Amino acid sequence: MLFSCYWNPAGLTVGGCQGRQTIYSGGGFTLAELAFTRITGMTLREAFRKEVAEPLGLTRTGYFQPLDEDLIGNAAFGGRLAEKEDPARGFHYYPEHAAAGLWTTPGELVRIGQALSRSWREGGLLRKETARRMLTPVMDSFGLGIQCFRGDIGYHDGWNEGFLTTWLFSLREDLCVAVMFNRSTNELDWKQSYIAIDLFQTLEEELAEDTDRTDREAFCGRYEHPDDADLWAEEVFTKDGKLYAKFHGDEGTFTSRLYPIGERTFGRRGGFTKIIFGKDCLTVGGITCKKI
Repeated sequence: MLFSCYWNPAGLTVGGCQGRQTIYSGGGFTLAELAFTRITGMTLREAFRKEVAEPLGLTRTGYFQPLDEDLIGNAAFGGRLAEKEDPARGFHYYPEHAAAGLWTTPGELVRIGQALSRSWREGGLLRKETARRMLTPVMDSFGLGIQCFRGDIGYHDGWNEGFLTTWLFSLREDLCVAVMFNRSTNELDWKQSYIAIDLFQTLEEELAEDTDRTDREAFCGRYEHPDDADLWAEEVFTKDGKLYAKFHGDEGTFTSRLYPIGERTFGRRGGFTKIIFGKDCLTVGGITCKKI
């Protein structure tokens, strides 16, 4: 079923600060769209069909503003839109095509995520160099339109009138999750994100080559941290055969279960922290904590 997908480009670099600053700027991508269409003589819809939809075999994804008549019957009703432009169907049509005009399905959005992952690893839909530039954070987690967490997860979420989307894909393997609701409220927004992250991490854990469980006892213990650390692991322990860590950070003290994502490498359930265990130490977000 088709959903309206808010593809706003948080992470756009701005005036004279290439590679140094980011700003949440749908207007910036609207100007980029205008420049693109004037230079190429193509509409965004035509360019997307030729460069993305056809190579990936997408038949229900594109910049349809408004929707074609043959697609309306397969489109989800947009929640909370009884008084908008299309009260019979709940659609809100956006003139800002690049920033907010994409329609897609969860299944086809997953195919786009997998294509970007393969491009990042070896090239494909995009050149490898282009994909890596796109997914390299400029500031904090923001790359060119897509966030990159933990160094190996692409992420984007969004809110169009009546629709919510959360989308994650692994840069290490063909793993992508897309969750879409046809209702937009503040409460659903964060709940949907949690659902998508939990599903993604469950699949990531199932696909991982787990380390020998006997090694986990060697990871357990208390750790010290540098004075300037923003986040660190104070203690690692096992419970019911699972590995846990007690963290300190800007949000205070919290405990999270760790799950394997590689050799001596773990993710944190419910967040995007990577923990790498070394000899008598661990690394969290680039900060090394020595075992006491």
